[in-house]
Amino acid sequence: MASGSPVDGEYLVLRADTGAVVTLNATGAVLWEATGDATTVAQLADALRQRFGIDEARSISDGTAFVQAMLDRGLLIPSEQG
Repeated sequence: MASGSPVDGEYLVLRADTGAVVTLNATGAVLWEATGDATTVAQLADALRQRFGIDEARSISDGTAFVQAMLDRGLLIPSEQG
């Protein structure tokens, strides 16, 4: 399980089981805040478009890269598709 919060102008995510801390940029902070149960990349991309006004292709690319990076670090757990 991981939790995130703003600290002194940065956004930090803590992996509780290892104590590892990841610092997120503004994009990562928006995406982390948008994650939740059964959040899709499309929903994350929409959050980016709303916050930063970027185009759909870039928001999907950024959202996909974020999810993969968080999965690789064990900070997100993929949901079962069904």
